[in-house]
Amino acid sequence: MKTTDLYKLSTTNLWRRKLRSGLTILGVVIGVASIIMMFSLSEAMNVNYENQMNQWGELSLITVTPADDMNGLVEIEPLDENTLEMFEMIANVEKVMPVLETEVTLQIGDYGTMRQLTVKGHDADELEALGYICEEGSNYFEGDINTMVIGGDVLDYLVKKGEDMSKTSSSSRGGMPSGGGGGRMPSGGGGGGMMPPSSMMSDMPSEMRERMEEIMGEKEDVVDIFTERAIVTFDTFSMRLPPGMESFMPKNDTASDYTAKPITVEITGQLPSGNASTDNVLFMPRESVQYLINQKTIQDAKTSGNSPDLSTIVEYDEVIIKVFSSNDVEMVRAQIEMMGFTTDGAQDTLDEMQQMSSNIQIILLFIGAISLVVSAIGITNTMMTSIYERTKEIGVMKVIGAGITDIKKIFLVEAAIIGFVGGIIGISLCYLLSFLLNTYGKEFFSGLVSTSEDYKTYVSIITPYLSIGSIVFSTIIGLMAGYFPAKKATALSALAAMKA
Repeated sequence: MKTTDLYKLSTTNLWRRKLRSGLTILGVVIGVASIIMMFSLSEAMNVNYENQMNQWGELSLITVTPADDMNGLVEIEPLDENTLEMFEMIANVEKVMPVLETEVTLQIGDYGTMRQLTVKGHDADELEALGYICEEGSNYFEGDINTMVIGGDVLDYLVKKGEDMSKTSSSSRGGMPSGGGGGRMPSGGGGGGMMPPSSMMSDMPSEMRERMEEIMGEKEDVVDIFTERAIVTFDTFSMRLPPGMESFMPKNDTASDYTAKPITVEITGQLPSGNASTDNVLFMPRESVQYLINQKTIQDAKTSGNSPDLSTIVEYDEVIIKVFSSNDVEMVRAQIEMMGFTTDGAQDTLDEMQQMSSNIQIILLFIGAISLVVSAIGITNTMMTSIYERTKEIGVMKVIGAGITDIKKIFLVEAAIIGFVGGIIGISLCYLLSFLLNTYGKEFFSGLVSTSEDYKTYVSIITPYLSIGSIVFSTIIGLMAGYFPAKKATALSALAAMKA
């Protein structure tokens, strides 16, 4: 039997039973569409996360820290100038950025932080290399001293200085600052401001904790980060000691025991929120941070009665290395780790995310496979019914010389056509659903998809491989489902078939 005759006969047989064939194809469509959509949702999650990290520039960054000393059993390699030179000699390294950091409290105008924040030392060109672009104001310039860029959520940690702890705050926030550059208000959810860490709150006396919760409501006052005087200090108590709090001080301590050493700084800009690595961080020129560290060393030495040791050899807390391409990250990391350092990168987080997504895909695949199994059973049932209805036709074909192979091919091709057409319709339906979800469904899936103006986000992504693979797979499912009926058709006796 010619191939063209085979396909023509198979198509005609299916068309004669349009309703039955259509319902069987519908089962395949549902099975294929369910698997494709589940995979497309998972693929969109991966792409969104990768786009987000690429937007931040983190996939091409490597954070280097000293290795664990194993309780003194291993000599730690320091992150000093000699080490930086070795890093710069590694192939595919674009920029080496040493980081100095310490903990400070920040006060802007009448507001002060209730906890210490990390301040990191980066020169102006390094902020640009790291992709840190201010949402308000601008980065500081090369050569600036005592200037600062604050993270997107830093203002959430501010509490108004001088608030009477004996009174309950009943005010509510009046809105965003006007004038286009005042920074964001200290804010929070549920009618209150950002609370201190739970560990800090749990250590407070119960009465003090209650007063603290009362005054940390949202304020109507506006913090203008560009006009208000901003200072940083290592002191963690007296700067934020409001009236009414004296009774909570240790009995043997006085306010003079907690003398603040404020340093005036100029805030030049604020980064956008949404980046966990910058949201609660302050950034200053490296020289300024080194000065702060030296001042803290002197202050700590005076407190303990020792002489300050201001070593001329600077050891950095960490080093951020930027490579030319994210494809080179693993190779560069391997070389750095061979030098005795610990490395970390956003690729690790991305790999974990993709692994989690793969696990989700397996679960979704299992669910979708159930639909395909049901559709395969439907194909088998349709073909078996067709055989019983066409028993005499099969006998006639055998009598006029049709071979066993020809008869088997007829039923296999019919089953394959059902799978193929179901796959085509299924993938077409999925493309339509994907378009609708990406256009109108982002708000509905807001818990899974974070929208951004900086990069395009997706709810569903159907790759070409997924499209082609689904059609091939559905066709194979059809062939497999039609194999047993085709075999049964060839086993029929021609004489018995003619008598049926």
